[in-house]
Amino acid sequence: MPFHTDLQGGGETRQFEALLNWFETIIQANADQGQNRTDEFSKICRQTLNTLIWKWTESYGKYAGCQYWSHAALRKFEQKQRTLRRGKPNITPKSICDILQQKKKLGDQRIQHEHVFPRAELIRDHFMGLQGGDDLAQILPRLCVGCVVTHQENANLRNVLGNFENPWMRYQDCGITVHVGGHDVWVNEHMEHSHVELINAAGILHQDYTSPARPISKNFTRRSWRRACPVQPSISCKA
Repeated sequence: MPFHTDLQGGGETRQFEALLNWFETIIQANADQGQNRTDEFSKICRQTLNTLIWKWTESYGKYAGCQYWSHAALRKFEQKQRTLRRGKPNITPKSICDILQQKKKLGDQRIQHEHVFPRAELIRDHFMGLQGGDDLAQILPRLCVGCVVTHQENANLRNVLGNFENPWMRYQDCGITVHVGGHDVWVNEHMEHSHVELINAAGILHQDYTSPARPISKNFTRRSWRRACPVQPSISCKA
């Protein structure tokens, strides 16, 4: 499956906290300029924040390692995996993803890394107006999240506005269901509600989602999840 990531434990913590420090530096520099901020300085801040958002959402992997896949994108992965393993039994998830993302060969049949909360909105409405970096630890884990989708799904999502309370509501609007890998530990630890909870609340958690402890229910809460699964589990997805 494409969810496996090598970014766990100490490496995971160091990477996210390093990125958080970079975000804080740019946000604080932008705030310190105040009314003296020039258009060129604002442009540099926006460009830097855009790059940092990409790096944040790709931390576990842009494709292979990404912890959130739409059902349609995952089916493409599984179909390609079955085809390729007939001749190459040891082919890796990364190699399969490298094939599936090729724009020239696959065109509108490719997969894409989609930002669940649109980057432009995030920068304009939430980052550029901050007076300091104090709120970043709450905003980043909640709104900076990527999901692998099909090209058509990406096109459908493009004109749907972000939802601060639950960024996954955009996917509900487009009828997209999502599979979860279960390794997004650092991110979920720094949120009031985990992304699994937000996905479930949006009604888009795919029906094949299963937990080693028990199936998810409508009464799912962070407390009951921790009680049922003291260690963040790896979630299996059926074909």
